[in-house]
Amino acid sequence: LGHAERALVMRPGNRPAALELRGTLRRALAETMEEADSRVRMLRLARDDLTRAVEAHPHLARAWWNLSEVLRLRGEFDASLRAAERALAEDAFLEDARQVYRQLFYTAFEQEQNERAARWCAEGRRRFPHTADLILCRLLILATVDTIPPDPGAVAAVADTVVRNVAPADSGAWRAYVDMQLAKTFARAGQADSAEAYIGRAHGGAFQAWLGYDEAHTRLLLGQRDSALVLLAGYLEIQPGRAEYWPRDWWLRDLWTDPRFRELLGTTAD
Repeated sequence: LGHAERALVMRPGNRPAALELRGTLRRALAETMEEADSRVRMLRLARDDLTRAVEAHPHLARAWWNLSEVLRLRGEFDASLRAAERALAEDAFLEDARQVYRQLFYTAFEQEQNERAARWCAEGRRRFPHTADLILCRLLILATVDTIPPDPGAVAAVADTVVRNVAPADSGAWRAYVDMQLAKTFARAGQADSAEAYIGRAHGGAFQAWLGYDEAHTRLLLGQRDSALVLLAGYLEIQPGRAEYWPRDWWLRDLWTDPRFRELLGTTAD
């Protein structure tokens, strides 16, 4: 940050680039902060720097991309989508294009803008057909979108493709994650026994806490609201920052009006 501050003073003619650098560094710093007020303040400063950078030099594709990330972290999802789309419009071959496509998908998907999410997923896979994250987006659409009839065979095929495109050292974790998406598919299809089998397969020999959020979604699809709440409470112990998104998380829609869910989020916020 000190180098960026000095650049702003010593090289005013290069101010947009220096603002971009400082904003990017502030974004990275914010992501390491556990204290909520400090994180909010740092994200606000990052947003201000990056906004000023693109206002002064609208063709800074990387600044648009970093601004998109900051806006997403602030919960400004529509603005985040517009900034990410602008990043690609300024430079379709941006070095971080894989990440931009991934973010475009997830930001739209998290808002349940499923057609928009599917479009960015397809475009990302077309450009980067062997990138696991951009194959996974298709899996998430097939496994969880209500308007798509559950098809365990199709989801299993995409799941296998995902795992084939990751490093061998990472394949175990990826397999666990896609197995949980298969469990959701079976739950949506009314095949509870198969869903339970895939939940067990995902965890392996011992409970995997990092899968708790996705298992909670699976439990909701199985009509097991109490189990879902227990899993979410445990998940917040390892990922407390997730609570701020859950009141608008459509995967958790069945809990939105549940007093216990509201209490869980209120307790976390305190």
